[in-house]
Amino acid sequence: MIVSTDSPTKSPTMPPTQLPTKGPTAAPEAATLSPTISPTSTPTFTPTSTSTTEEPTISPTKSLTGVPTVTTKPPTKYPTVSPTTSPTASPTASPTKGVPAPTVPVTLADGIMYDLQSPDPMYHDKTHFTQGLTYSKKSDILFESNGLYSYSSLCRLNPDTGEALLCKSIESNLFAEGMQVYTNSTDNDNDNERLIQITWKARKGFIYDASTLERISEFTFSTTQNEGWGICYDEANNEFIVSDGSNVLHFWDGVTLEEKRRVEVYRHNGNKANSMNELEFVNGKVLANVWYHDVILVIDPVTGVCESEYDFSHLWPKAERRQFGADVLNGISISKDDGILYITGKKWNRMYKLKLRNF
Repeated sequence: MIVSTDSPTKSPTMPPTQLPTKGPTAAPEAATLSPTISPTSTPTFTPTSTSTTEEPTISPTKSLTGVPTVTTKPPTKYPTVSPTTSPTASPTASPTKGVPAPTVPVTLADGIMYDLQSPDPMYHDKTHFTQGLTYSKKSDILFESNGLYSYSSLCRLNPDTGEALLCKSIESNLFAEGMQVYTNSTDNDNDNERLIQITWKARKGFIYDASTLERISEFTFSTTQNEGWGICYDEANNEFIVSDGSNVLHFWDGVTLEEKRRVEVYRHNGNKANSMNELEFVNGKVLANVWYHDVILVIDPVTGVCESEYDFSHLWPKAERRQFGADVLNGISISKDDGILYITGKKWNRMYKLKLRNF
């Protein structure tokens, strides 16, 4: 049930030394980095390192009841995609019109499988403990949800520079988590954009006017672990998809916010995909950060199959970012350019624009 409430007006001020409640302890800052703004048109830059990151050890979660759950059998060996052209095919034969080329799954063993759009990252406020990142193509605005008790907020960002245009804090006893921009289909004005934001342990969520960040209403929710972590939106099916730190994705009706079903997700190694954090919906797939690990998972939202796993351990290596008090990789969003993503992290002083290969 939705209950209206007023929006707080206090602007956030987050000291760099504030330690996270949900997340690793950040090392004290040792230096200040002068951020650089990426040019609007630059050649593609590709890192040269190809080493891989180690798979996490996953602990089991509680069994699910009360809501339909899709469980896929954990893979013993991730399948490879065979070429569609036989050895006897003519080398000049053109592909069938309208049939896309097969996508080869990406694994952590593949190393770097993304292309930076510039060798220089964009600016990102290093005091922002990023929990959600979401972009509106309608308004050309990037939105960010920031966590930590007493410092949680939501912000409108310049999508070209990364600078904050407007920020509003939320109650000090709440820890903000994921956030998603969407169009409210129940309004007469179809261009009326909203933001939906969830919190960590309070089981509370909020709806805001995306243009003013004024709070419109609040709601309560439950998940497998009764926590909120990440949220994204499948516009075609009018569904919000929510993570809670388990290996389960929760699907909410886009109007009523009632849970419709749950889907379990497994990693390539057969382990449960626990600790799924920030989410983004792209090209019919769910992209998920994994807490404490510099990876991004590509998930089929219907079956829960983890189709690809991207290694981001070389984007801003942990050994380097700890010198600046930066925390884990967290924050994925589409941009105005198809296929180009914004990527950042908690208390990072930078944000990247990049394109995933084989996606």
